[in-house]
Amino acid sequence: MLSHQNDDSQITSPKDLGYIKQVATSLSRVASWPLMESKNKKYTFAVKWNITCFLFMSYIFIFQIWYVRNNISTTSFVVIGHTYITLAMNTICLQRLTMPWMAEYRQVIKEFLDKIHLFHQKDNSEYANKIYKYIEKICKIFTVFVHFQLYGGIALFNITPAYKNFKAGMYSSNKPVNATYETAVYLALPFDCFTDIKGHMFLSLMSLVSTSIGSTSFCLWHLLLSLIVFHIWGNLKILKHNLDNFPKPASQMTSIGIPWYTDEESKNISTLIVELVNHHRNIMDFMAKTSSAYSFFLLLNFAFYQIVGCIILLECSKLDSEALGNYGPLTVVLFQQLIQISVTFELLGSQSEKLIDAVYGLPWECMDMKNRKLVLFFLQNVQEPINLKACGMVPVGVQTMAAILKACCSYFIMLRTVTASEEMT
Repeated sequence: MLSHQNDDSQITSPKDLGYIKQVATSLSRVASWPLMESKNKKYTFAVKWNITCFLFMSYIFIFQIWYVRNNISTTSFVVIGHTYITLAMNTICLQRLTMPWMAEYRQVIKEFLDKIHLFHQKDNSEYANKIYKYIEKICKIFTVFVHFQLYGGIALFNITPAYKNFKAGMYSSNKPVNATYETAVYLALPFDCFTDIKGHMFLSLMSLVSTSIGSTSFCLWHLLLSLIVFHIWGNLKILKHNLDNFPKPASQMTSIGIPWYTDEESKNISTLIVELVNHHRNIMDFMAKTSSAYSFFLLLNFAFYQIVGCIILLECSKLDSEALGNYGPLTVVLFQQLIQISVTFELLGSQSEKLIDAVYGLPWECMDMKNRKLVLFFLQNVQEPINLKACGMVPVGVQTMAAILKACCSYFIMLRTVTASEEMT
């Protein structure tokens, strides 16, 4: 992270910022940072590496399904449940590895860096520079925090089964009879990988690679989307500030009893209103493109939490040290990411509602007919809420998050009752 820090004098575009470089570097490890189409070696390598990652995770997906098919009736729920969780995570990972193939996604990131990023607004006013520095601080902290989650998740996923194998004596010369190796990802391979040490080491290597790709896909995609939302929120804050500080007429007394803009002032405020309308339109256009690019991404994300949430709660329900050690951190991270995405998008909704009052608060009564029509047009435009919808149906926000968490708890209680009844019989 420290290697990506820059002096202000070295920053000429958002791509030079330390946290943007870090996100680009991390996503490039799975070839998911968008590059402009060209015939140079860098772009060609990125395409080939992305396809390699996709094919590797596809093979992992097939071997996982094969494992479930062969062992669903003979393996404990703890292992099968773990496989269901990693299988669902792999599904999400495969979808996200295909995102760079989409022109819409590449266009959204390009427009984010070239237009929406607050770097392009910071010199417009003192307040814009203040918001830019505030958002930059949040983005830096968020980037460091998510990368800690990323590397911590990879370590916990792979070190935990290795430690349990070591503690059980599986790596000693006299390993227990009929014992099997635990692993981060359970696969049905065409050779013995659960009792043979060589097969186990090969499976452990595949698990390390797959969990690295999977953790990067989970953490970094949520981080990138959150950074985009933070900068949209900053644009809305700047827009609202400009509306709240709209210039009033210089003369406070007229023959009709109210202040009135002079002809010269009317020309200036007409230009200012057009700038405000264009700023709002740019935000709305970018939100529409982002909603289209991330539509299926968000829908699949919500479906994942709906399905996996109850399973992972059931895995933790024993409340012993082993269950909490295995699934406690994963549970916290997964639900934290759901809350993170939902709350950050809720910020946009709350800020967009304030714009309506801010536009109505413009001194339209002091304007001529031409400028009043511009304000009316602006007021009609801001009535449309600024939010994202998964596949144009499910709004992304706190209410959807609460519904998912409530459903997870309900299904968990139902599954817990069923498993308890089966254990008694």
